Amino acid sequence: MAQNMDTTKTGWPIPTKVKDDFVEFCARVESHAQADCAGALFLWLRMPPQIREWAKLAAKGEDAVPAEFWTGLREGLADSLPSQLGELGSSKGA
Repeated sequence: MAQNMDTTKTGWPIPTKVKDDFVEFCARVESHAQADCAGALFLWLRMPPQIREWAKLAAKGEDAVPAEFWTGLREGLADSLPSQLGELGSSKGA
């Protein structure tokens, strides 16, 4: 059993499989979180300055616009993206 245990920096033994599974899980989740943050930053830089300002205020709990604005923005983007992507695809072939 001792050969199946590793000692962590905190000093207690843990099963090698648990440690390996945990390291693999952290690596997988971290890459998703980094990719999400990178994508959010990419979009953030392309948002109109007023929306960025409203988002910063909302993050601090200061609602400059009603909650319905964010719902409408999300729904509007979801509705318009397919047509925008279609136009981008057709302009590539032109």
